Amino acid sequence: MLLGRGILNFQPGVYYTRVGNEITTLTQNGFTEQFFRHTIKIPLNLCLNLVRTDLIGIRLNGGITGTYSLKVDENDLGVEIDDFYRIILSGNGGLAVDVLFFTADLRYEFGLSEVFNQSAQEEYFRFGDGLKNNIISLSVGLNF
Repeated sequence: MLLGRGILNFQPGVYYTRVGNEITTLTQNGFTEQFFRHTIKIPLNLCLNLVRTDLIGIRLNGGITGTYSLKVDENDLGVEIDDFYRIILSGNGGLAVDVLFFTADLRYEFGLSEVFNQSAQEEYFRFGDGLKNNIISLSVGLNF
């Protein structure tokens, strides 16, 4: 949803996501395991309109994203929802293109807070710095 018609606009949103995570061990008998986490994302962005006509629109956007972790699918690693911080904050920036009533939005999301809680980091990862979101996403949709 894009609010405003000027050169600067506000763009809030709500998304349900299913995020795939892949962990590869660095041992001699290394393996790769994948698990999925379900979340609700709430981005709050400011948009700068670069081009805006009745046919096409191009804009830069950036802001913050709050992510609430809902659940983790069953997996062989034993990773559970309690291993995650429930609320994760990220910054984001990107470029959006509108053609007629279609829209495409390319964004990069960079973590501001850690994803896994301290006990999960010690159990699964055993390294000093925590993991943060670093996500590239492409959203396509319709403008109303």
